[in-house]
Amino acid sequence: MLDASWIDPILPAFVAGFTAFIFSWIYFTIFSAQWKKLMGFSPEDMQKGNITVSMIGGLAMSILMSYIVGHFLIMLPVTFFGAASAAALLFWIGFLIPKGMNVVLWEMKSPKLFLLNTIQDLISLQIIAMVMWFFLR
Repeated sequence: MLDASWIDPILPAFVAGFTAFIFSWIYFTIFSAQWKKLMGFSPEDMQKGNITVSMIGGLAMSILMSYIVGHFLIMLPVTFFGAASAAALLFWIGFLIPKGMNVVLWEMKSPKLFLLNTIQDLISLQIIAMVMWFFLR
């Protein structure tokens, strides 16, 4: 028999993922000059990529992250927003900070790039946790 808890977060994950994606788009629009400089991208480099593919991929990853966060919030179970926010903070500390540090440790990028990216990750996770908690409570 299919466990309904595996289906429950699908629609909220689309809302949370889209919301976090819009935030990230705004965030990186505001900090685009700093991000490009820290990444070492020239204007020519920016023309090489396919922005449509990147945007669709980013949205898909945001929805996937929301779906997984939703399952964690169901399994914990989280009954108030403070707990959802704390869970998102722990996900950020335990998963995204260590993964993000690889940019500094192995790819020799600036710690400023790490900071710029991980602040966005933290806020996105908080947005996802807030939206998922709202729908799943």
